[in-house]
Amino acid sequence: MGCWGHRSARLQEGYNLYRTGQYTQATQWLKAHLENHPVDVEAHFLLGQCYEELNSWDLALSEYRKAVELEPRHLEARRRLGLGYLKIGSNLFAAREFMTVLHYQPDDPLSLYKLGVIFHRESKYDQAIKYFQRVITADPQYSKAYYNLGVIYAYDQKDIQQATYYFRRFTELEPNSEKTAEIKQWLEKNQNRE
Repeated sequence: MGCWGHRSARLQEGYNLYRTGQYTQATQWLKAHLENHPVDVEAHFLLGQCYEELNSWDLALSEYRKAVELEPRHLEARRRLGLGYLKIGSNLFAAREFMTVLHYQPDDPLSLYKLGVIFHRESKYDQAIKYFQRVITADPQYSKAYYNLGVIYAYDQKDIQQATYYFRRFTELEPNSEKTAEIKQWLEKNQNRE
């Protein structure tokens, strides 16, 4: 969060309460701070995080929107907005936020990954594949992208060879994942069909 020394005592207390997991109390201090400092971007962002922790998505999204209205290039607020919109099932708004992040950071793995998820949900498999592959290019260790590519190729594209490649890569990266046992069964069952 940076240096908070020049900020109000209310903001400092809100931040301290947030750090210790006292989110309800933190929201009270942050709202009190914002009464006197309504354009404090970081206070809106932190308040959004508190609401997110409290599972109050409408309030969290409202605070993240305020943060990006005040500072359009606040990429973490945009990522959080995208994640929040996904949480409430608003794919279009989520995609818009992730695309905005990519405008400023073209290789942001989280935004690329979530766009892949959105396109997969919408059965736009070519687009989903494109974004998951971009994730792997940006971060070759991003195991969830390999898993999702395996799923698309196995169940949507019916391409056993490609699915096998991506599933194997996932199991190499995540040998202890719960999904690995299930994938190994799939690989065993399909090894002669490649």
